[in-house]
Amino acid sequence: MIDSAFELYSENGIELVPNEAIAEASGHGVATLYRYFGDTATLVVETAGAKWEEYFSVPACDENQSSAEMLTAFLDSFVALYRNHKDLFRFTAFFTTYVVAHKVENLEPYEKVVRKYKDYFRRMYEKGDGTIDTSEDAEGMFDTIYNMMLGVAMRYALEGEGQIEKVKEAVEKMYVK
Repeated sequence: MIDSAFELYSENGIELVPNEAIAEASGHGVATLYRYFGDTATLVVETAGAKWEEYFSVPACDENQSSAEMLTAFLDSFVALYRNHKDLFRFTAFFTTYVVAHKVENLEPYEKVVRKYKDYFRRMYEKGDGTIDTSEDAEGMFDTIYNMMLGVAMRYALEGEGQIEKVKEAVEKMYVK
């Protein structure tokens, strides 16, 4: 059901897809969908967590990598994700709107994935090797970079091809010494 929900949500927007359509596309009855997920908000959040977990992995962290190399690896993986899975960013744009509009409070499946990236940034930041600008704290740096890359990728996924590489270069220019 997650795959069917993701496909329909990313193509049409969450608000425009009835649960009956997801159930039908997945070969189940709508009662089965509600038995597994309880409500639409839970299905939406579970879909976000599952698809981000499936598509985006934290880059390998080699002890010999500098902080700047780790940052570049993260940015490269984000650009590759955008190139290969624009549907994830279309879905995420709809997801963001949905959770705000419906005041969804339990975002744990999605937040669990984001925590992995925050941990990667913390390790990168704490290396303290002087190859990145650490005038901003690790969490602030993560929030700035993640939200900047995510926002641009969502916009381009919805509106058409953009130059996400230029954003990557701008982030590197901001943080790499």
